[in-house]
Amino acid sequence: MALAAKVNLEIPQGRTFSKVLRWGQPRLAYRQIASASQAAPCIIETATSHSIPDGWMFSVSNARGMADLNSANDDDGNLLRTYQATVIDPTTIEINALNTAGFKPYQGAGIITYNMPVDLAGYAAAAQIRSRIDSAEVLLSLTTENGGIVLDNTAKTITLQAGAVQTAAIDWLTGVWDLELTSGGGLVYPVAAGSVKVFREVTR
Repeated sequence: MALAAKVNLEIPQGRTFSKVLRWGQPRLAYRQIASASQAAPCIIETATSHSIPDGWMFSVSNARGMADLNSANDDDGNLLRTYQATVIDPTTIEINALNTAGFKPYQGAGIITYNMPVDLAGYAAAAQIRSRIDSAEVLLSLTTENGGIVLDNTAKTITLQAGAVQTAAIDWLTGVWDLELTSGGGLVYPVAAGSVKVFREVTR
């Protein structure tokens, strides 16, 4: 598996906190685009089942005609544009944030590319927030055991969550965090890591 993705958390004090993450394999999946609409939002039809989970990120390459749909790379090879899939059916994806009404007509050859999701069956998850990486004190612990993390293997989502009462008790403003998933065989994988910022509650 790849190194942990950089994900910074923002927790609203005194309100329900929820953050949905998705964990992809290094292995890529490729799907041929059969058509792409000139509309808002853009609707993409694939030649065969796309198998992409709802909410998953993907890129587009090689599209002829509707070249503005393509996800160009920067000088370091990083994608400059990715899209979030709203799945309509097994061969139809909506890009809700994209208006292609002014694009040229799609003329074929386009390819959808995405990282295949990790099978979450048998995994347990744990995330800790500390003031610093080397701090002994855990400010907040979220796990699958305490209900702070929910793994959905159908949707392929990892949801971090904390209730309003739990976040109201937070008496710190910043920290660092990471998320690890442990397989049924005991292998530990880093999934996400970053900074944490708490927004103080005004209405209380």
